[in-house]
Amino acid sequence: MSYKNLIIRNAKFLLIEDSQLVIKRRGETELAIPVEDISIILVEDPYSNFSSRALTELSKHGVILLFCDNSYMPTSFVLPYNQSYNQSKILKAQICLSKQIKAELWKKIIKQKISNQESVIRFCNNNDYTIQYLSKYKNEVEINDEKNLEGIASKMFFSSLYGDDFIRFTESGVNLALNYGYSVLHAAIVRNLCVMGFNSNLGIWHSSEKNAFNLASDLIEPFRPLVDYLLYWHQDELEVPLSKDIRKKLVQLLKRRVKMNKKSLTVEYAMEQVVKNFLNVVTKNELNEFSLPEIESIQFLENEL
Repeated sequence: MSYKNLIIRNAKFLLIEDSQLVIKRRGETELAIPVEDISIILVEDPYSNFSSRALTELSKHGVILLFCDNSYMPTSFVLPYNQSYNQSKILKAQICLSKQIKAELWKKIIKQKISNQESVIRFCNNNDYTIQYLSKYKNEVEINDEKNLEGIASKMFFSSLYGDDFIRFTESGVNLALNYGYSVLHAAIVRNLCVMGFNSNLGIWHSSEKNAFNLASDLIEPFRPLVDYLLYWHQDELEVPLSKDIRKKLVQLLKRRVKMNKKSLTVEYAMEQVVKNFLNVVTKNELNEFSLPEIESIQFLENEL
């Protein structure tokens, strides 16, 4: 099923009527959407009001709400609660997951992330030097990535896409767009983890005491290059704050397609499959079935859509 991802920009009130989310918009006709069709709601309008019943029904259907600040950056989540019937069983299995299996999983995740970065470079600027080294790093990833090839590869990757002067986490349009795009993908993974009964605090590699979503921070890694791929083609449009058009494009990434197990899937559905695969690893120790997305060529420019 293809879910809808909503961006709320001009809503006076949101409520539930006949199993539909009714959005009463200022100066415009109201909009009604079946609750069961919604996956994520990004609330950019600081004056939007939700009825308590709307919040309850959205949570029952596993919908995640992201609330944004005045710069349109997501700052908080509203997550569904107790969505799975076997949460205790999954929690015990997560706790018992061996260090060896975690290490193998992390190796697969990092190898696929670097592989996807390599693909993005091929599709963007085809920089032979960067491609050569990313391919080399991908093949040299070891258990627990003790050489930190993930970090080395990412630094080279960003420099190739955005220039040698690019520095991550500065207050630039590129970094703002990266943070926004990663937040949207992260939220989509968190939704699947909640629905399937995982405790997202318990990560594979990430283990920060300040991060309530360590597991989502692990599983997002192979998807991150999708954001970089999109933004490469729109660098001249990245400003502070981000434009409505760029924000919309970043949310629409969830509807783009990747390859997984030789099948073409939407990014959103691929995330669901990754979480299901991880569930099999946790409950059945089926490590061989833990597959990850491969990024294929995507036409991002408006006149190519």
